[in-house]
Amino acid sequence: MIKGIKEHPFIRPLFRIIRFSIVGGVASLSYAIFAFSFIHWIGVGQVAASAAAYIAALPISFLGQKLFTFRSKGKTHIEAQRFLVVQGISLLLATGITALFAHVLNKEPIYAIVAVVIIIPTFTYIAMSVGVFKVRDRTG
Repeated sequence: MIKGIKEHPFIRPLFRIIRFSIVGGVASLSYAIFAFSFIHWIGVGQVAASAAAYIAALPISFLGQKLFTFRSKGKTHIEAQRFLVVQGISLLLATGITALFAHVLNKEPIYAIVAVVIIIPTFTYIAMSVGVFKVRDRTG
């Protein structure tokens, strides 16, 4: 019964989105641990600690997405380069969205945060699905 459900064309992508979310959660938790550690144990400033933590969490995110989410058999060095491009674009988008809400629309920070939390994972998932990872089976 379960195997039959997993073969359904709408279910397989759903499982991939769930795996994507799990890896994103693990990477986010890793970022938080790194940032906290850099600030409180090493004494790094908040902005520098955030940047360093983001960079430190990238390998966790990349390997999780490659091996668990997309189960890719593609060449790691090529996919890593593409992954870094997507991460760079995501960072620029998040910064731009935040600047738009803060300085152009003069909205409270929560609006930018909500927009970033919705837009960036959606963009990242699509970019990784289409342009970063060689998916074993495009349906799952």
